[in-house]
This record gives sequence, C-alpha cells and structure tokens, in this order.
Amino acid sequence: MTYIDDTVKVSHVLDTLALAKATLIEDPVAVTGMPELYASLATSLSSPQFIYISGSPFQLYPFLHDFISTAFPANKGPILLQNLTVINISQLLEFAGNDGIFEYKLSQIDHIHGMYPNKKFLAIGDSTQKDPETYGAAFNRYGGDFITCIWIRSVDGADNTAARFAGAFAGVSQDKYRIYTDDQILSLQQIDVAGGKC
Repeated sequence: MTYIDDTVKVSHVLDTLALAKATLIEDPVAVTGMPELYASLATSLSSPQFIYISGSPFQLYPFLHDFISTAFPANKGPILLQNLTVINISQLLEFAGNDGIFEYKLSQIDHIHGMYPNKKFLAIGDSTQKDPETYGAAFNRYGGDFITCIWIRSVDGADNTAARFAGAFAGVSQDKYRIYTDDQILSLQQIDVAGGKC
C-alpha cells in the first residue's frame, strides 16, 4: 500500500500555493526514481496488489488515475480517495493541511485490513502528512503479519527529526521501518522485501 502525495507524486503538501499549482494547474510529476522502484517491486514481489491512498477528494480521481496509469503502468491498483464535498479551492487546501488526515488514512488501512486480513503489505509513505504516525499506529494495531515493512520518504522541509520518528514508530521494531532520502530511492530496489528484509 502506498500514499500518493509526495510519496509517488510531487505535490508540495507543505506549501499551499505550490500544492494548488501541482494539483490544479501543472502536469503531474512523479517523484524521481519511484516509477523504477515500483516496477522493480512489481517484479520482485511477483505482481503484488498495489493500493493507493490519498486524502484528496474523489473529484480528483480522473487526474490521479491518469497519473498512475501513465507514470506507474506496472503498478496499477485501486485508488482510495476521500468522499469530501468541496465548495471552493480554499476548502480543498485547508483540508490538505488538516490533522483529520491521520484519522482518514488510518480508516483506509482499517478498510484494507478488513478486505485482506491475511495479506502482507509493504507500506510506503512520506514525512509530510502523518504517514509515519499512521503506519506506526496501523502496525501496532494489526502487527507485522499485516504490515511487514514501512518505508518513509524524508521530504525536505518536513519534521524529519529523530524524536518525531521515535514517537511515530513507538512499539515498532527498528528493523520494520526505514526512513529514506531521495538519493536512496533507487538503492531500495536491492532490498529483499520478499525475503523479509526491510
């Protein structure tokens, strides 16, 4: 399972104006190296089920579907979006920075667990929108048989402190999560996730 904004798609969640432009005006751009990494995972994990989660409203589904189909053709899968009624752009941008994103994302993981209680997932996110806290809570709720490994992209400008990650991953063994930087993305292909490495 994977988040979208600033995990696989450059969204600039931490900058409201840049977020609006990246979402509503500019052509979407994949995070450098992520299409290659996901294609590698599709091969090494024998065509796993990719599930994309975003706090974006469902009105963005066509935009995100086209982006994933184009940038990640080997990794198509369901896209879980929020049922959110937005009257104007400022509401959308306000929601994007809202702490309700933690509850929403955790509820989506609960939903995935309900559908696939016996599947194992590599969970991939980033450090902008409560992804470490969400995956940490889900790991503690369902254990390592459901979420076998967590990868978090360290995004410049986000709270990437050791204290934050220690709190987010309290109760999660250090060998079950990895914080990576952009220059480490391609090297993640070398990790034997299928063999239980993280």
